[in-house]
Amino acid sequence: MEKVGRFDRLKVWRLVDRYAWIQVRMGLLVGFLVMLLVAVVWRGHQLQYIQGAELEGKADRQVSREMKLNARRGSILDRNGVELAVSVDVKSIYANPRFIKDPEVVLGQLKAILGDHLDDAVVLERLKSRRQFVWVARKVSPLMARQVKDLRIPGMGLTSESQRYYPLKDRAGHLIGFVGGDEYKGLEGLERSHNAILEGGTYTLDVTADSRGRKIYLGQEPSFTELEGKSLVLTIDERIQYIAETELSSAIEQSGAASGSLIVSDPKTGDILAMVSYPTFNPNLINDHVADDWRNRATRDAFEPGSTFKSFVVASALQEGVVTLDDAINVNGGTLRFGDDVITDHHRAQFMTVRDVVKHSSNIGAYRLAKRLERERFGWYIQQFGFSEATGIGIPEQKGRMRDPKKWPEISLANVAFGHGLTVTNLQMNMGLGAIANGGTLMKPRLIKEIRDRTGALVESFPTEARRQVLSREASARATESLMSVVETGGTGVEAGMAYYKVAGKTGTARKVDSETRQYSNRLWTASFVGFVPADDPALVITVIVNIERDYRGQAYYGGKVSAPVFSRVAAQALPMLGVFPSAEAVRAEARKSPAVEPSVAVSLKAGSGVVEDRTMVPPQFVNGVEAPEVEPGLSVMPSYVDLSVRQALSVSREHGHIVQTSGTGKVKRQWPGPGVFVGEDVVVQLEFAAE
Repeated sequence: MEKVGRFDRLKVWRLVDRYAWIQVRMGLLVGFLVMLLVAVVWRGHQLQYIQGAELEGKADRQVSREMKLNARRGSILDRNGVELAVSVDVKSIYANPRFIKDPEVVLGQLKAILGDHLDDAVVLERLKSRRQFVWVARKVSPLMARQVKDLRIPGMGLTSESQRYYPLKDRAGHLIGFVGGDEYKGLEGLERSHNAILEGGTYTLDVTADSRGRKIYLGQEPSFTELEGKSLVLTIDERIQYIAETELSSAIEQSGAASGSLIVSDPKTGDILAMVSYPTFNPNLINDHVADDWRNRATRDAFEPGSTFKSFVVASALQEGVVTLDDAINVNGGTLRFGDDVITDHHRAQFMTVRDVVKHSSNIGAYRLAKRLERERFGWYIQQFGFSEATGIGIPEQKGRMRDPKKWPEISLANVAFGHGLTVTNLQMNMGLGAIANGGTLMKPRLIKEIRDRTGALVESFPTEARRQVLSREASARATESLMSVVETGGTGVEAGMAYYKVAGKTGTARKVDSETRQYSNRLWTASFVGFVPADDPALVITVIVNIERDYRGQAYYGGKVSAPVFSRVAAQALPMLGVFPSAEAVRAEARKSPAVEPSVAVSLKAGSGVVEDRTMVPPQFVNGVEAPEVEPGLSVMPSYVDLSVRQALSVSREHGHIVQTSGTGKVKRQWPGPGVFVGEDVVVQLEFAAE
């Protein structure tokens, strides 16, 4: 029993060895698991705490990015709320090149749709890059965007951006300017000078991509409207702007001129109602123009004003009390020598009154007046009227140039007196003349009326601002009287005269310096007319500058022929829009001149177009004490204005010689007198517009 066999001992040892081996293996397994757990914990600690920030950034760079976009710019509106510049949402195309497998094939697909919107070399380089985001095409048409989306190219996506749009095309284009570049900033005009106000904020979208490169927004999109820029409300009246643009363009084309500018302002406030430059410029089609096309000539072109400057010479002399309008001035029979230099006049009289010096635009007479002021005092008045200094309008402008009066030789004093030897801008001329018109106060031009936020709430308003008193009311009245003589019979500006309004103004015809020869040219001229109306209670100052390149084939180049008619046509259409109508006295005076028919006083309704009643109708602004004269032959039939836009209605009014008074916006819904009425050429037509 005690004896154990060899076999049994071996069996026991085998059992012991197996158990030990199991324990060893279990130990090894447990040790491995423990080591693995330790490694996992350590790696987790390392990833979470040691390399966490770095790896998180790396992951973001691989699958996500921040897409930075510009919010919508504020609008630019005229004084009545008409939109001159707005922003609309358009689509832009981007790509993640890491998902683009064959850039050449993708480029070919895009080229078939986008055409000239693509720069092949640039886009191909972007598609081959290792970046996570590149722009392919910005601000494409809705059709192009839809066609690119339908391609379903992995890694290609669309996003919305804001596009600037100018709904009235070239209306006030030089003034408004345009935007451009990836930063979507203003590059010219108000868009540039007031970019900080107009531009919206920037916003970013956290974007990631799935395995096919499709865009996925992380989190909620921002409220874009909260980032919109502020809007500018201008003093410009879009209707008057259109009239001024149309009339200036017509005059320039008829005279064969090269360029020009026109400004309409309110002399009492300094408000700019219209500012026009020619050639025209459409900011929607910036690539169709060159830099000279979008130059705002009204503020940036300095020129020698010629005889229009005599307005300020006589005003200064009257203010100083060195002359009266009836004083006789020795004009030397129309010829005056300064050594080798000679000054001449068209009129050969020996003496002229101060009134006639202005009326007949005597160069010698202007010199005599400036001589009485003497150099320094004359130079001081020139500066008081705002010349050779910025007006402060808030957009780029020239200051003009004038030499130190102390250094003027006698011939320079004479030259400056009739508008040579110094340069001015149209805006300076307009504001200076406004000081004569409003009783002697030089106003600061106001172009921006208000700033409003995206909800239309007022942010800031800009009141009118007087810069300084230049003339007394008495001197202003006497200067106005002298300027009224210019448009009377025998004056140089007869064609600026108007039937029912008193006009004060001055013509100018000045030779220009040829840039090549540096000499005054017989081919290059500045034809101008500057004036205000009504002269007895001015509502408008209108300054017209036309740059003539004569071809010597009977081409008109005098200010009285080229620019004066523009003044009267603009004023005739603009005054009724502002509610400025002739007085009953003015109407009676005109009726006495031409008693046979006075269509602006009375309109007779005859059978026609369904109107069968035969009676006399008097426009409401002429009711006071005005009797309708008997209707004579020679009247025309009133056309229908109904359903016409403002532009179309004004075109019809010019064709028929009608003066229009408007209210509302949209299209014409009512007119008075109605269609079919027999009227004269100068009838006042009341048009009521309404939105469709």
